[in-house]
Amino acid sequence: IREFRLELLTLNIPASWGIVTTAKGGYQFYPHHLQGEGFFMAVFRKKPGNASRHHPPASFKSLKPLGKALVPQVEAWLRPDARARFFQTPAGEILALPEKLEQDFLMLDKTLKTKWFGVNIGEFKGKDFIPSHALAQSIWVSPGLSSASLTEEQALLFLKKETFEPEESWPKGWVLATYQGLNLGWMKILPNRMNNYLPQERRIRMAVY
Repeated sequence: IREFRLELLTLNIPASWGIVTTAKGGYQFYPHHLQGEGFFMAVFRKKPGNASRHHPPASFKSLKPLGKALVPQVEAWLRPDARARFFQTPAGEILALPEKLEQDFLMLDKTLKTKWFGVNIGEFKGKDFIPSHALAQSIWVSPGLSSASLTEEQALLFLKKETFEPEESWPKGWVLATYQGLNLGWMKILPNRMNNYLPQERRIRMAVY
């Protein structure tokens, strides 16, 4: 706390929530007092004053900036106001980070063992960009992309990762499957069939009818 010039904040939490305040100002979420697995929380705020002497590194440990020639292809899938920076993992996955938070991510990458940054928006296979399921679920996905509104039956089949006959009115190529205005995932509509790109681990396994 002294090194990073932090102050501990207190929260006004209703007693009816069942959260226990500790003697040192933290908060215990005990599973026998509320629903959940139980965890601890404390809230800190950086004090005003001189900037920290800790400076972020110039680059990430393992992420590399996406090649400039590929950036326009990727940007076309995102909202025009996304203001993102694009990086690539060693496995080829493309991550989008908020431009204004890049320095914060660099500092976190320097000091913590990180699992993930930003939004995984897809990868290139050859010259083709393959959008990720995370992009379909993200607020950054472009509203101008091709989409298809599914019926309840079609939506359930999609969420079971099954295929069904595409509507003639649906556009060809990558299409965002939606139901009642919510994005479900990606379909690729071909001349004679559709491919369902819902991740295998996300599919509904129970009977729905």
